[in-house]
Amino acid sequence: MTIITDMQTKYPPDPLSPYQLLLDASRSKDPSFLLEILKDSIRNSQPQDGGEVKIGQIQEHLKMEGWVDAEKRDVEEVLWWYKSDERFSFKTKLAILYACITFGAICCQLVYNLYLGQELSVETRAVLIATTFGIPFFGTLLLTMDTHTQGNWNPLYNKDYNSINVSELKERQLELIDCYLNEVLPLKAEIPASRYRHDVLAMIYVGEWMFYAFFRFCYSIYHLSQNWSNEKIRGFDNLDIVISGFVFSGLSGVFIYFWNSSKLTKD
Repeated sequence: MTIITDMQTKYPPDPLSPYQLLLDASRSKDPSFLLEILKDSIRNSQPQDGGEVKIGQIQEHLKMEGWVDAEKRDVEEVLWWYKSDERFSFKTKLAILYACITFGAICCQLVYNLYLGQELSVETRAVLIATTFGIPFFGTLLLTMDTHTQGNWNPLYNKDYNSINVSELKERQLELIDCYLNEVLPLKAEIPASRYRHDVLAMIYVGEWMFYAFFRFCYSIYHLSQNWSNEKIRGFDNLDIVISGFVFSGLSGVFIYFWNSSKLTKD
């Protein structure tokens, strides 16, 4: 009883500012508890000025309505981004494909250079350098870019407010709060687990190309030491070292970002 009294003191039943009270409650550590208190405050608030609805009250309600609409839309879009089976299946296949490509490229190059003692042609090395730079860049962009779709969205209400009375306005406000409690908050609770799955998959993908870039960096240094007298090979090795080192450094930053994000989400 004391807790409720304290919360009512902190969030007084002011019918003229339900929007701000809704924002404060939604941003708290226990939004469900404060939203229930807000509902009680709205129910128990006494009509003023003969029960007539003021323009300011309607404006406050329209703010509430727009905010709840936007929150629900944003949460649904975020969940679609993280939970879409089609996107997750595509990224999983992409990670497997890239693992095969990197492993195959490394094995073929080692066999060709070390076992057979053959040198890769200039054209082949140019393709490998472009691959080292291009595929991780576009793949990382695919993993991080925002492709939320707006879809068809209908507001909770689209009614005339000219003839509304205080009781009807209260009912609409209570319905908005119920919508946030029963629809928006449960969806928000699903986001951390879905984001964690997304971050782990991203780390797998980025880690594969980090390994390949590191291999090319190390191998180019070794190859340069063995062919320092050949000016043409030296130029390609230097270019390969610079690009591989740059890609490895960039992907390391991306990997750390997803690593920290997954730890925060899991916690």
